[in-house]
Amino acid sequence: MSQSINLIPQEEVVSQQKQSVVKLSSVFSVVLLVLVAIYAVYMVYTVNQIKSATRQHEQNIANHRKDINSLKEIEILARSLDGRYKLLSEVLDKRQNYSILLEEITKRMPVTTRIDSWNISAPGTVMISGVADDYLAIAKLLDNMSQKDFVDAGEGMESLLTDITLNSVQLDNQDTDVSFALTVKYDSKLISGVRK
Repeated sequence: MSQSINLIPQEEVVSQQKQSVVKLSSVFSVVLLVLVAIYAVYMVYTVNQIKSATRQHEQNIANHRKDINSLKEIEILARSLDGRYKLLSEVLDKRQNYSILLEEITKRMPVTTRIDSWNISAPGTVMISGVADDYLAIAKLLDNMSQKDFVDAGEGMESLLTDITLNSVQLDNQDTDVSFALTVKYDSKLISGVRK
């Protein structure tokens, strides 16, 4: 039988084992350090990418908010135009009715008065502004409009004007004309049934 005899002293064996453990732990530490460094670089890169993407998204959000705010003005204009369109559509659909109304109001006007503007403020309501030679002409106009049995009214139109309100009267000192503003309410059913 062959036996091997170990002639290496015990301290030398322990020293060699310590050296191999130190060598192994050094290699392991270096590999672990390299792995941690790679992971740290990856995390720094990822965080920078996320920050960059976040800044880009915040910029996009700011741009979209700006676009939305600019659309508010368009929406306001669109609503305004829609209201005007509906009013104009109503006026055009009922233009014959407004012609009859204007004709009836004109019949009630004294010769010394004239209409400067005519605005439809609501269904069944007309705002009229004009000029008269004197206060008596305005009084005559109000009287004629208020009469339920006005002689010169069209057939069936005697009670067309339901309420007349004098909003303002102002004397023009330079040419002695008197400007006035009236709100006239009328019976829209009465003129809608009339066709010429």
